[in-house]
Amino acid sequence: MNDLEKKELNELLQRLIQIKSVNPPGNEDGIANFIKGFLIKNDIPSELVPLEEGRSSVVAKIEGKEERNITLCGHLDTVRVIEEDWSKPPFQGLMEEGKMYGRGTADMKGGVAAIIYTLILL
Repeated sequence: MNDLEKKELNELLQRLIQIKSVNPPGNEDGIANFIKGFLIKNDIPSELVPLEEGRSSVVAKIEGKEERNITLCGHLDTVRVIEEDWSKPPFQGLMEEGKMYGRGTADMKGGVAAIIYTLILL
């Protein structure tokens, strides 16, 4: 990845961290709508799949010429957080010395950001 792509990926991850999707109750609708809009803005068709009240998933599909398929999958919710227990703000996506801090950076918003950016680079 070049420096611009790294910057864009980090900005995407920061934005995902800033959208609270703590489960319970889930509230994945906010992050799902953001992702859908981001994908559409990047010419990747996507749709929301409602699961239950306040909880949706995003499905995006890129048509190819090969018969083989690949599925990239991740979850949008995070576990509860007690903000006082954190030494860094959990919903900011703070970058310090080349490291990002925030709820979901390792599980699973970092992975979701990588999936989204992979689709953009295809």
